[in-house]
Amino acid sequence: MQDKQACALIVKLGVFPGGLASLDLRELVRFGFISDDWRTTLSNLFPKETQDQTPQGKTDAISENRSFGPGTPKPGFKHSPSQLMDQLSINTGDFLWIQINKIPSIGGLLFKPSQAVHQFLLKELQQETQDAEFLKLEYLTLLSVSLLAKIRSLSVYNERLMENSAVCRHGLWEIAEDNTFYNKYLKDRSVMLSYLEGSNIKTAKDILNIYNIHEPNLQSSLNIAVIKSRIANLGKYCSCFNIC
Repeated sequence: MQDKQACALIVKLGVFPGGLASLDLRELVRFGFISDDWRTTLSNLFPKETQDQTPQGKTDAISENRSFGPGTPKPGFKHSPSQLMDQLSINTGDFLWIQINKIPSIGGLLFKPSQAVHQFLLKELQQETQDAEFLKLEYLTLLSVSLLAKIRSLSVYNERLMENSAVCRHGLWEIAEDNTFYNKYLKDRSVMLSYLEGSNIKTAKDILNIYNIHEPNLQSSLNIAVIKSRIANLGKYCSCFNIC
């Protein structure tokens, strides 16, 4: 069971070439994309002797806020700054399959798969990673919609360009109400990712810092081989895009 959970976590992290912030992992738990015991699973992927040593001369132990507790909280739940701290018994640094580093710009940690792992999943395990690739697309869609909502709320956009960009919510940019994704995530709830609601995200630069982390992930969604694989399995996923 542990091996199965570990493999599932590697795959779900591995399809994000730009990595995921610890804040993103909390959101993935909240939406049910990953298990809320991901910290335990991650720790178990490192031998004890690796956990006790500092990779490549680094000494920062991983420490971050706890998740919301058992179960999946309702969308709209806000993180409390006073949450207790969890301590993962591994260090930041570059490992065989993953890089774990601090993110000074937004806080928290970045979990980035090695290029070798990402390329192996992309080339050798296309069938096995289809579900993970689709979940990635769903999360990046939620992230994009949330970033746009944050841009609107802060009014950090050029009025003259608004109608020609996704910041606009009318005409070409209006989301159809019969869209399955809209009904699942957007219609009756706040879609804002909870960490974007924080007061520390208040300028265009703050938003750009988040976007820069995810730019490689967004670009990877345009991979032709992956798109062809999705088309080949159209019946499984087409309802999510209202194309069947």
